[in-house]
Amino acid sequence: MSRLKLIVTGHTGFIGRELLHHLGKAEVVGICRTTPADLSIKTVSLDIRKIDENQLKRHKREFEDVDAIVHLAGYRPIVRSDRLDLLYENLSANVVGTFNVLLLAQKFRVGRIILGSSKSVYGYHNRVIQESTVGSPLSNYGRSKLLAESLCKVFAETYDLKCTALRFASVYGPEMSSSLVFAEFLNRALNDEAILVHKHRSGFEALDLIYVDDVAAAIVKTLRWKQNLSFDTFNIGTGAQLTTYELARQIVQTVGSKSSINVTHTNKTRLSVRMSVRKARRILNWAPRFDMTSAIIDFLPRWQRDQNS
Repeated sequence: MSRLKLIVTGHTGFIGRELLHHLGKAEVVGICRTTPADLSIKTVSLDIRKIDENQLKRHKREFEDVDAIVHLAGYRPIVRSDRLDLLYENLSANVVGTFNVLLLAQKFRVGRIILGSSKSVYGYHNRVIQESTVGSPLSNYGRSKLLAESLCKVFAETYDLKCTALRFASVYGPEMSSSLVFAEFLNRALNDEAILVHKHRSGFEALDLIYVDDVAAAIVKTLRWKQNLSFDTFNIGTGAQLTTYELARQIVQTVGSKSSINVTHTNKTRLSVRMSVRKARRILNWAPRFDMTSAIIDFLPRWQRDQNS
């Protein structure tokens, strides 16, 4: 991707770092709270929760003539930990932070914003979810992402902006959080340790798992797409589900592990979300390139290196 100048918030995060590998020759200005050790791209140290006018003036040169902002920065609670789904952190990072990014776009006449959103905006629906499905989030995280989308829609309709919200499924890859069930299963399999899978009252939890490389490719496709509506949304996932038991089995088979898979029963209920990705396939001409096996083979050497470092 050449001749574009982009701002990427959260470029040091899980998805942001992968995206940088896909942007080719684009000029990228990264925004994050602290300056990273790797200065391969121009980086502005800003906390998007607290941006003020003086800070924007100081970075006028970096923020001028920008073609688009990819907004990936935000707060995400530890997976499956309602206790850490904190209201203040979600609102300050995901809502106030998005509002400040929109103000930045307005001030410097940036015409395009891509928002990293989430399947969590939907809540639970007992059917395949389309982008038109009304959101009824069950967590503070999901509520904050839906509010962030609403802010983008208001700004896009009020000012001369094109905003796109990409609703990501469960993303995995080489730098994923160790709190993810995928990471736990993978580490146990690599050590030939028993893998414990919970079977809830509702059955095994079902996940739509999307490789981070495919997510980055979807963002690039969106940047290249000529958007007509002021605001639009796309589901970014596989459109299929894998139970936690099936996930454990695939990981064990792919890495050639001797791990046993042990099932434990709980009285909890886990609600699953299955998103349709037909709209992204049709309009963005995007589809996942990796299946589970090819993705693990692709990132396993890097994962093992990072775990052992």
